[in-house]
Amino acid sequence: MIEDKNIYAYNESGAEQINSNEYMNITIYDLYLKAESGALSRDDKNNIVRLCMDSCMCHQRAIMCMGVIYDFTEFMDIYVYKQYGNWYEIAAIDKTSIRANIYGRIDKIIKVE
Repeated sequence: MIEDKNIYAYNESGAEQINSNEYMNITIYDLYLKAESGALSRDDKNNIVRLCMDSCMCHQRAIMCMGVIYDFTEFMDIYVYKQYGNWYEIAAIDKTSIRANIYGRIDKIIKVE
């Protein structure tokens, strides 16, 4: 783990990147820094949620890239949404990013406390 950031290596390639600071040259790292400072644009929020949904991580709160895991858990909340009569759970920054990344009509979105 990098200092107090939630950035981890999950294989040897990632460990090499972290040791040589190559992970800082990746766009996802820039998104992580923007999220930390609270300066995310609407496109940035949508991209984070889309990349987390596409990631093969089971909890959908992290992005894996080139051997490094960027964990966005501290910036995301859990929501449930109803679509076509079924309820689904998702981690997202806000409701708007859910609507932007889910195809089809969403009947209701509820934030889980």
